[in-house]
Amino acid sequence: MGLPALEFSDCYLDSPHFRDRLKSHELELDKTNKFIKELIKDGKALIQALKNLSTAKRKFAESLNEFKFQCIGDAETDDEICIAKSLQEFAGVLQNLEDERTRMIENASDVLITPLERFRKEQISAAKEAKKKYDKETEKYCAVIEKHLGLSAKKKEAQLHEADAQVDQVRQHFYEVSLEYVFKVQEVQERKMFDFVEPFPEFNRSASEARDTGPGRRISGLIWRFVAVASEQSLRDQWSFRSASGLRRAWSPNRRRPGGGSALGMSQSVVLQKRTAMFV
Repeated sequence: MGLPALEFSDCYLDSPHFRDRLKSHELELDKTNKFIKELIKDGKALIQALKNLSTAKRKFAESLNEFKFQCIGDAETDDEICIAKSLQEFAGVLQNLEDERTRMIENASDVLITPLERFRKEQISAAKEAKKKYDKETEKYCAVIEKHLGLSAKKKEAQLHEADAQVDQVRQHFYEVSLEYVFKVQEVQERKMFDFVEPFPEFNRSASEARDTGPGRRISGLIWRFVAVASEQSLRDQWSFRSASGLRRAWSPNRRRPGGGSALGMSQSVVLQKRTAMFV
């Protein structure tokens, strides 16, 4: 069940029912404030984790770039040259991708953390200050009413009129403060649906741009090119082994399956797609 509605006209009645509804809104603001604090803490931890991930991937790319194939024989085959170049190019693209990720991480604080902190400090803190003022005026108004009720009827009429005027003045000011407070509470609830929510799709968009940028798209192509060459070489080796072993089987690396598709099965393709997604 959602929060009960707050009507401005109820500020003049100031009934116990109105106070209960106002209290439920205050509790919701406290809960939101606490939630944003935890979210900011988790967001900072996420940014730090992304930095650590980027550092680890750069280290992985450096190790991959330094790796050298030791081939059998004096001359390298075309496939061996292609595989070696693919690894080095893959390492270079990984470095470029991490450059894009680093730019995203540098902007993450401005895109995600800063708007949340600003909303909490500017909106929720302002509502809390309005509550303090409202509580102060409530005490003052109740004290004036109690004092007025304690006046003796034997007081002079001029003194009674003066006391009535004082009560009317304090009451009017209390109504103004009450209206301002209710307006601020409603404003925070409305702005929460926009100012509080907007940073998340913006942060997600920045992360998507870093993933789908040029280096990110090239990584999948490089992985598949490397896999295709390596798989083809593996199939050739198996075919040569079968031929050398005297296995007379009509089998070749480019042999098609009866139902269509290559020797690289669908299950292997799915696994390779999943492994490719891990690098992006």
